[in-house]
Amino acid sequence: MLDRLVRAIVLVAVLGIVGGCFPASRPQRVDTISSITGRWVGELADRGGAYPITITLREDGTWEGVSLGQRFHGVTKLVDGKLHLTNLVTGVGTTYTLFESDGQLVLRGLRDDGFVAGRLKPVP
Repeated sequence: MLDRLVRAIVLVAVLGIVGGCFPASRPQRVDTISSITGRWVGELADRGGAYPITITLREDGTWEGVSLGQRFHGVTKLVDGKLHLTNLVTGVGTTYTLFESDGQLVLRGLRDDGFVAGRLKPVP
């Protein structure tokens, strides 16, 4: 038990030191869907591993995606400055928060059931 506690304290200390060496990501409020439209690529991760994904966000609030050869589509809503993408094929939703660090934009998402996380970057 004490060994586990010591390891946890050391891990927190190391993460704090390493975290201080890199610029912090800052969440950005999304005020309009049109401000983040376009093609985004990245990965989804669950207990089984990580999977590539590409999503195209449109100004009208619709989106299309592809992952592992499967196509899906849905609608986007803005909720408290975050994006909520609902997959119309599965009915499952994911909330994405926009982050910016050193001029790089990243969408980080978590599926509503908490089992899948995503990370997307815009394609220039």
